[in-house]
Amino acid sequence: MHVLFLLHFINCGQVSKSEEFPTLIFRKSQLLADHLIEYDNLSLYISSNFEKLVGKKYISIENKLESIDNSYFNTDVLGIYQNSNGMVCIISSISGKNQIYQSLDKDFEEILARGSINQESVRGQFLVNGIETVQFITNQGKIINYKLYIDVLNNTCFQIDYFIPNENFIKFEPVMEASISSISLKRKKT
Repeated sequence: MHVLFLLHFINCGQVSKSEEFPTLIFRKSQLLADHLIEYDNLSLYISSNFEKLVGKKYISIENKLESIDNSYFNTDVLGIYQNSNGMVCIISSISGKNQIYQSLDKDFEEILARGSINQESVRGQFLVNGIETVQFITNQGKIINYKLYIDVLNNTCFQIDYFIPNENFIKFEPVMEASISSISLKRKKT
C-alpha cells in the first residue's frame, strides 16, 4: 500500500508525452487526399479537386487574417485552397512570444467559443505522425471549423484550418481526415 502511494506521489504532476498527446489513427486514403502541398518544412496532401486561391481574392483573405486586432499570434498565411462545394483549407505559419502550446489555454478557447453558435469549442490534442497537435472544433452555424495547431511545443508552428459546410460535413469528413493523416514535418538539422 505504501509503495503504491509512493509511486503515485513520485509520478504526480508528471504526464508522459504519450498521455498528453496520444496517437490517433486517421483514415488514410490517397484517393481522397492525392495532391501534395508543401510550405517551409510542412507537407500534407489535399484532394486534387481543391483549387489554390490566387490574386485579389487570396490577398483580401490574407490581409484580413494577418491584421486581426489583438490576435493571439502573428499570422503568416501560406496558402488557401477551396473546392467547388465550399470546403476551404487555410495553411498559416504562426508565432508567439511563448511556446504556442502554452497560449492555447482556456482564455483562447473561450475566444473561439464566442464565434460558435452553441458558444463552445471542442478541444483535443494528439500526435499526427509523431507531431504534437492541438485541435479545436467550432460550429459556426453553416460552417464547421477544424482548427489544428501543428508542432505546438515551439514558439512557432503551423495552423491548418478546415472549413466544411455543415450540409456537406458527412461527405467531406473523410477527405479532411485523409488530409490530416498525411501531415508531416521535415525536421531541420541542428
